[in-house]
Order: sequence, then C-alpha cells, then structure tokens
Amino acid sequence: MPKASATPERSRRVSESSGISGNSEYNQTCFTRLRALRKNLAEEKNVPAFVIFGDVALQEMALYLPENSADFAKISGVGQKKVEEFSTIFVQEISEVMQEENLETKMSEIPSRRARKKSEISGRNSGSGTFGKKGNMKTGRYTQTLAMIQEKTPISKIAKFLEFHEATIYSHIEKLLINNDIKLSDIEYIKPSPEIFQQVQLAFAQQEDLKLKPVFEALGEKISYDVIKQVRLFL
Repeated sequence: MPKASATPERSRRVSESSGISGNSEYNQTCFTRLRALRKNLAEEKNVPAFVIFGDVALQEMALYLPENSADFAKISGVGQKKVEEFSTIFVQEISEVMQEENLETKMSEIPSRRARKKSEISGRNSGSGTFGKKGNMKTGRYTQTLAMIQEKTPISKIAKFLEFHEATIYSHIEKLLINNDIKLSDIEYIKPSPEIFQQVQLAFAQQEDLKLKPVFEALGEKISYDVIKQVRLFL
C-alpha cells in the first residue's frame, strides 16, 4: 500500500520539475523506447543511466518529439556536448515512434510554455507575442513545404533543406491536402510504382483504419514507413 501511494507523488514531482503540464502527457511508447536506448548506451559506456539522460529529459523528448539537433538542444538537461554525442541516435528513435504511431512534433510549444511560466513568476503578461511567433514559425514551415512541392522537389531534398525527417514532410503534405492547399495531382510525382502502390493499398484495405504500423507488419516489414505514407496520401 505505501508503495502505491508513493508512485503518484513521484510522478507529480517529476512533472513539476520538468515544467510539463498535467494536461499534456508524454507518449509512453516513446518514453519506454528512449529508456531502453539510454540503458543500452549506459551499458556500452559503463556508466549509470542517469549520466546519459535523466527521466525528466526523456519525458520531455517523449512529449515534444524533437526532430533535429536544434530541437533536441531545447530539451531540459541537454547541453551542447550531449547534442553532439546523442542527438542523432535519439532523434532517430523518436522519428521511428512518430512514424509508427502517426505522431506530430510539439516543439513549437516549448518556447510558449516556458515564456508563460517565466511571465507568471515575474508578474508580467506574456500576451500575444509568443503565440504570434509560434504561429508564424509553423506557418513558415508549411509555406516552404508547399512551395517546394509545387516545384516538384523530391521529398528527400525538402527534408534536408528544412532539416526535418522525411516523415515530417509527409505530415505537412497531409495537412496541405486537408486544407485544399494542394491537390493529389500536385504530388503525383512522389507516388510509388504501380506494383508497390497496389501492395500497400491492399494492405490498407484489410485494416480497420489508416494506421501505419499494422500495414508495415502486414507487408512483412519489407516496405518502408515512408513509402507506406506516400500511398496513404492517395487513399
């Protein structure tokens, strides 16, 4: 019984110390995967796991889902040395979870959350400036993706230019389609070959929804998540 009551208290302290709102839960799958990755790295380096990253840092990663080194540097407890040493492998792990569970980054929320907290402490009103900055930043990314799609730029080049993983660009395209900013004819150039398209389309037809992981597994894990996402754009 004492152990059961201690767990919520510990979770509350972790949440408070990290600045993570009680209304914003980190992705448990991502957190578990990151802990496993941390454990492996700690064993390789023969150091305690917390020397790599503490749980609070992993929880922030699992909540905000950083997509590149610049994003990774904004996570609590991540200094330049850790960015250089660990950002690539941790961002890759996060990217895989995002693809599997169809998640989107929440990195744009970090500045506004911390700005509001700072304003509350200092007694100042953060006002609309923070939200305006957030909105402009997000709009700018979609605008750049839109412009490059209209120029028939390969997805790999768009991702490299914007310093994102390709999975993020596909998420941008999905939103552009939903908002009628582009048509399917605009992305015809990224459509997989007819043979691959039919395989993936059939796999989707046998599922109850459009989640990626069941299709990936149904195809024997032989067709990448990126290709599956390409097909899903046309369904």
